[in-house]
Amino acid sequence: NNATASPESVRSKLRRMGVEVGGDAVLTSSEASAAFLRGKVEAGASVMVVGESVLREEIVEAGFSLATRADDARAVVVGLDRQATWSSLTEAALAVRRGALFIAANPDVTFPIERGLALGSGALVAAIQAATGVEPMTVGKPEPHLYTQALARLDAAPEETLAIGDRLETDILGGQRAGI
Repeated sequence: NNATASPESVRSKLRRMGVEVGGDAVLTSSEASAAFLRGKVEAGASVMVVGESVLREEIVEAGFSLATRADDARAVVVGLDRQATWSSLTEAALAVRRGALFIAANPDVTFPIERGLALGSGALVAAIQAATGVEPMTVGKPEPHLYTQALARLDAAPEETLAIGDRLETDILGGQRAGI
């Protein structure tokens, strides 16, 4: 559910934990958001991203261009952005108000850091939602989109799949919503 982690960084972390996984065994919310966007907006469309480099790269790899101004954006995709500014959030809100599709990579309002819980991407999503009155389409957990994409990638049936996670309200609920 972290739009700042690349699939390779997740695989590396798993390797350090003694778990080897193949290339297609990791699906991040950045990848899932880009794939979801492909089904909603025409190829080549301009997309505003409030998010870090991994999310921006996935959007570009999916065939979209990056918008920096609200006037150009057909969609706004929001993930965790530890360098978000008033200006970037304002442009995103202006784009959503103009009718751009509003997508949240994940709704986690917090994430753990050494000193406690920090603002998560859901907090940025909430700011844009409060400024526009528009509810985003959420790709990440607890919505089923991430799970259904993973099931398709693995050619697995939901009833034969197990969801494991550390948050009941996102990980487990998302698995349940996907029929896992």
